[in-house]
Amino acid sequence: AAAVDPLGNNPVAPDAQDPMLERAVAQLRTCVADDGRVFLYFNGPDGPAIPAGEGGPDEFGRFVRSYFTAYGYLGTYHLVGNIQIDFIDDDRARVHSYINSTHWMAGDRMLLAPIDYNDVVVRDGAVWKIERRDILVLRFWVTDGYTPDGNDPTLSRPV
Repeated sequence: AAAVDPLGNNPVAPDAQDPMLERAVAQLRTCVADDGRVFLYFNGPDGPAIPAGEGGPDEFGRFVRSYFTAYGYLGTYHLVGNIQIDFIDDDRARVHSYINSTHWMAGDRMLLAPIDYNDVVVRDGAVWKIERRDILVLRFWVTDGYTPDGNDPTLSRPV
């Protein structure tokens, strides 16, 4: 979240300078192995995997930037919770966490998606880094431009 949300919250035009991408990649280098791979699953864990770049923090950062740009996100918020760690040995572990993701889009729309992160992490000196992350998108909800009136105690839709 600390690496990808600055990208989601700072859209850039194609071919524009992108200081947030440099910042995101620097953050990703602290937690993704040099050859770490990330895969997206939109059709369940047995569905096809979409590679999020060719591997490593630089490629993953560029993938996130292009993905967020293609979908026109104006802002993102990823809240990580319920982290469960299962040590394989002294230098490897499986980590599962739940993500509550919110994506603001043009036209007052929002995309909400609960996500599971399934990671294999490896010890790299004194730090742990992601060797593989499977991002399982459980479902999507997209609002249709409805913005509630904060003065309406029912927060109902206008008729």
